[in-house]
Amino acid sequence: MNDPVLSLIPRIREYHRSGEAFPFSSFRLSGDEECLGYYADIFRDGSLSVLTARKEGLEKGFYELDITRERLIVSYSDESGLLNAMGTLRQLSAISQGYLFAGNVKDGPSYRHRGLLFDCARHYFPVDYILTLLDAMAVYHLNVFHWHLTDDQGWRLFLPSFPSICSERSYSISDVNIVVERAAKLGIEVIPEIEMPGHVSALLSSCPQIGCSGGPYEARSTYGVFDEVLCMGNEETYEVIRKILNDVHTLFPSSRIVCGGDECPVTAWRGCSRCRDAVSASSLDIEKAQWLFTRRLVKECLPDGMSVILWDDAARFLPSLPVDKNITFLLWRCDEERVRTILENGNRIIVCRHDDGAYLDYKQADDPDEMGNIGVNTLFSSYNMKMYEGEAKITGGQGNLWTEKLDRAEDVNYMLFPRLAALSENFWLLSGEKDFDSFRSRLSSMEKVLLSLGITSDRPYYTDGGAL
Repeated sequence: MNDPVLSLIPRIREYHRSGEAFPFSSFRLSGDEECLGYYADIFRDGSLSVLTARKEGLEKGFYELDITRERLIVSYSDESGLLNAMGTLRQLSAISQGYLFAGNVKDGPSYRHRGLLFDCARHYFPVDYILTLLDAMAVYHLNVFHWHLTDDQGWRLFLPSFPSICSERSYSISDVNIVVERAAKLGIEVIPEIEMPGHVSALLSSCPQIGCSGGPYEARSTYGVFDEVLCMGNEETYEVIRKILNDVHTLFPSSRIVCGGDECPVTAWRGCSRCRDAVSASSLDIEKAQWLFTRRLVKECLPDGMSVILWDDAARFLPSLPVDKNITFLLWRCDEERVRTILENGNRIIVCRHDDGAYLDYKQADDPDEMGNIGVNTLFSSYNMKMYEGEAKITGGQGNLWTEKLDRAEDVNYMLFPRLAALSENFWLLSGEKDFDSFRSRLSSMEKVLLSLGITSDRPYYTDGGAL
């Protein structure tokens, strides 16, 4: 009889089995159902108690399960530890085949930020599907949903101050509330991304006055890097940004926001007299214009209490120009020198290396028939993406799913899994605790878990040759 605890993803840190198997369905939650309400239905009909209790001495996010025939005790460090335990129990409910063994589990994360970026700007995905993804994230102990809402192809967020900038299919205030509330119940932080100063064609189509040429502009139907950017020498640009970010801050409870900073050409700035004047007044050349924009964004445009996350392109001016130490950088380029300068400057880093396992829109194998875009990221590379262990400013990592060529949920599911599960274990364990062969052997449980959440694919999941 297989032990379901040994099939969990991420792998449990400590497990000591002490006795016989007994029915999993006999457990039910007792206690504070307001706190556990989202998970309570799994256990509501059981005859035995699942008791929960805070325990001193456990690290943040850690929990223990004491499993006996009479009861199941969940001990936890804090709310994140409790919700990690609930995610484990939900996964066990899908893979247990109706039984558990008596024993003790102790588990918890290595990294604080364990995320997924989902691009809903290139293609819109309905709220119900996003809620399903959040469920899957919680089961695999991912705790940050990086919601990419704006880009050249669309602006997907309704804002009270700028109702006219919405794309035809966008998320209403009610939609945002539904996503944020579900995420909160699962212990997931929702961090919105509002792109700037590049990737703004859709914004400029509604606000041409904050572009360098004044337009006309239009949202793009193709993909790439485009020359139209926000006019960094125009005072109205910063007034609009302030209003946008204040609206976003009102909608999202997170104290963090992603403000892009990636792939920003200087072509428009070079041809704009206002931008040239702004750069000249600072005794810089036009290639440094984005540094000036970033400085004003951080100092003048962020709502009180907000901190900003930027793609590591915005750190390229280090060490010759100072960069605010409160900026967190998303490390998507595998540039070791940039890593060193960012850390030496005192900034935090979230690892999501595009060619080392994090970009989940890339192909899963170097095969012309394999679905995917631009490059190749294998299951093995996702499992072993370099996390720069030992660096205190590395807050964690995330997988990024861009949707330029994805508009169906079934295709998104195929591209996410099993690589997102591999990343989840990468963020949960340190390198000395990881074992790819062990992970691949546990993938046989993954499809059961996904099916229990309503996640399906119309093609077999790709597993580097391993069978589900």
